[in-house]
Amino acid sequence: MKLKLKWKYAEGEFDTKTVQLIGLPARPLKNENNAEIAIKDSWNFSFAEIDLGDVESSNAFAKEIVRRWNEFPKELKK
Repeated sequence: MKLKLKWKYAEGEFDTKTVQLIGLPARPLKNENNAEIAIKDSWNFSFAEIDLGDVESSNAFAKEIVRRWNEFPKELKK
């Protein structure tokens, strides 16, 4: 399945069979509370924030989502 990205400063198209995700952990030292999930490309396009009220839990959950997406077999992705 092709996904179209059409934001104010970025446009592109990604195939769900080949796209890789990356987790961007929240960094409390920089006053960040939400972990992010991004599309890994030459740039990292962040498209989701995870906020469970606890930085460690948010980071762990985002990491688990990314791990499961990237390990899911390509032939089963649409």
